[in-house]
Amino acid sequence: MIGNCARMVELNLALNSLTGSIPHTFSSITSLNSLNLSSNKLTGLIPDSLEKLKLSCIDLSENQLSRRIPPDLLTMGGEKAFIGNKELSVDQNFKVILRSGINICTGNDAQRGFFAGKYVLFCAVASALVVILAGLLFESYKKIKLGEADVEKDLEGEKQVDPRWKLSSFHRVEMDADEICSLEEENLIGTGATGKVYRVDLKRNDTTVAVQQLWKGEGVKMWKSVRCRSIVGADVAIVCHVRHCR
Repeated sequence: MIGNCARMVELNLALNSLTGSIPHTFSSITSLNSLNLSSNKLTGLIPDSLEKLKLSCIDLSENQLSRRIPPDLLTMGGEKAFIGNKELSVDQNFKVILRSGINICTGNDAQRGFFAGKYVLFCAVASALVVILAGLLFESYKKIKLGEADVEKDLEGEKQVDPRWKLSSFHRVEMDADEICSLEEENLIGTGATGKVYRVDLKRNDTTVAVQQLWKGEGVKMWKSVRCRSIVGADVAIVCHVRHCR
């Protein structure tokens, strides 16, 4: 709420037992000239964004603030504005002008801050890459599923044949020689150039098949002719390529 006070010139909240960290919204009060938050129980870092303000007076003493003091704020308020914060420290180039007990930033502290910033940046980039990769994987998965659905539709379309025809898969028929040899004239289906075709009901698997019997007698002599053998060969070739359950 205080950050919305655009015309505020002076803010004095000293001796109010305030807790928590210094709000970053203070930097949005561009007209602020004096900031006094001394003698409270404020913790955390001093926002670097406060350097944007054109302050003539700042006092953050007697709190529980920690880490680095922004250089411009130290120049603006002097070391007295930050005394009483045991965990605060300044850059080494301010060492010659300090007379109070404010700590000096060591190389480890500066390095720790540097790597902390790099770590945050790395986490942000890694998170963005994970989100992008997850999106790409989801799109690829969706395309694969759509492709599979299209293939299934095509297969279903191919299966839709003329209802007047019944399609059956080819399979091996088991039969006994006695069933094949006992052919009766009442089961005659038709005759051809090389013999007769009979209907045979197989008892083993309850299946009906068509059996062709070659001509006897004179038909045996015909077998020696080239024409007869070519006809039989053509019949055998046709049967070998036909896929039905008979």
